[in-house]
Amino acid sequence: MLVLFAAMPVEAGDLIDQLSAEPPLPGSFPRFSGRLAGRPVELVLTGPGKANAAAAAASCLASQRPDAILQFGCGGAYPQAALNIGDLALATCEILLDEGSDSPEGFLDFEDLGLPLVEGPAAPLYNRFDFDSALVDELYDGLRSFAADNGISCGKGPFVTVSTCTGTDEQAQQRWQDSLAVCENMEGAALALVAARFGVPMVELRGISNLAARRQRDEWDIPGACRNVRKALRHLLARWPGETHG
Repeated sequence: MLVLFAAMPVEAGDLIDQLSAEPPLPGSFPRFSGRLAGRPVELVLTGPGKANAAAAAASCLASQRPDAILQFGCGGAYPQAALNIGDLALATCEILLDEGSDSPEGFLDFEDLGLPLVEGPAAPLYNRFDFDSALVDELYDGLRSFAADNGISCGKGPFVTVSTCTGTDEQAQQRWQDSLAVCENMEGAALALVAARFGVPMVELRGISNLAARRQRDEWDIPGACRNVRKALRHLLARWPGETHG
């Protein structure tokens, strides 16, 4: 089974109508279950932000071990990614971009500070959480075909999770230089951290609702981005590999 996570009802949209409501997870996180594109799934609504996302994921994974978790929703693309509003993006990794410490020499992330977020038999994890490259590549091939058939584009690359969304061109340039990321969001890395702690593979798919640059709210299209990501999600689920890599 796959567990799907979305922050907000607008992102989950009509998927909720196709599933059955279940008792909420501990912490009062709404939960739904059923089949999408012929595959058994559970859908959890986390609420916005890193704290909500981490709490919802931990509440879910404490009692079950899905084949994988899949975060979907909308995100802001950095201009250098050459993605337009309505396009899709698939994450190769998640980065906690703004967690650490400022200093006279510049920003220090958790690795600079010597503070691993996850320790275990493998190398410690700090601000970056890499996803299964074989699984991501396999899914990306199908998503590119889907995007082309629907007149949009699909990008692939690092995602960053931030506490404060980008609102200026200067901030966008700095964040892109620091990460070479495709897009930013407010939940993904928190989910990735919890997935790493529980040893569950993760995939993250976003529809581009805006450019992560100077804030121009009247140019955003959150409903359109969410519709596209839900259509892509159904396509992805229908062609999900029989066995999860890793």
